[in-house]
Amino acid sequence: MVGPTCQVAIVGAGPYGLAAAAHLRAANVELRVFGKAMDFWDRQMPAGMLLRSYWEGSHISDPQGDFTLEEEQVACGILLSGMVCCDG
Repeated sequence: MVGPTCQVAIVGAGPYGLAAAAHLRAANVELRVFGKAMDFWDRQMPAGMLLRSYWEGSHISDPQGDFTLEEEQVACGILLSGMVCCDG
């Protein structure tokens, strides 16, 4: 039995998988992402865990640069400190 096909399959919906998917979609590549977005973080990190990356290292790459931490602050109407809390 042959199921649906695509040009690229991305296994894992963490930051790298989602960034790769964004760039491929912008290039009109047919793809599928397998996994729940940020599932490992949601299931494995303690509540209130902070990212300990430098600000510049905390951006997820996207083709138009729309998903920077600066854009997130504007969209949410908040001001983030140097550490970023990921509480789901």
